[in-house]
Amino acid sequence: MVGKALDFVPVKDGKAVWNGYNASNIQKTIKEAQRLGFTWGGDWDSDGNQRDETFIDSPHLQYEYKGDTDEVLGSAPTSKPKANPKPTQGNGNAIVTYPGKPLYVGAKGMKQKDVERIQRAVGAFVTGKFDKQTESKVSSYQKLKILDADGVVGLAIWNTLF
Repeated sequence: MVGKALDFVPVKDGKAVWNGYNASNIQKTIKEAQRLGFTWGGDWDSDGNQRDETFIDSPHLQYEYKGDTDEVLGSAPTSKPKANPKPTQGNGNAIVTYPGKPLYVGAKGMKQKDVERIQRAVGAFVTGKFDKQTESKVSSYQKLKILDADGVVGLAIWNTLF
């Protein structure tokens, strides 16, 4: 299975509206994406199941292709797929360039804008500081993606977020 995702933010008067996902036009867009086979992060919980307010990733739309990775990428398969492959951890082609070192509680030299991006992506309060709440939300995201839930945003997690 290959997952492709995009994150989007409603914009009004040239400004991001981070709490604008309940607007009727945005809900209509989300419903259309769901009709096409996307899942919406606003419906997730910490286990990736129906929403229970535990983990919400409103900017996230994800499409999962139930086929071979090589088939999607347009090349011939070189080996038999594993029975239970580990989900992708990013391919290094993030939209936002990785800051070059892991971000976590207590890390030195983090840029506020990078921490804010992470907080928005995982649904944490945007404070600009990598705090315990951010660490908890990152861990929930990692669990959702079936990754090691250590609360650290390294290259692999960065690439799945952005």
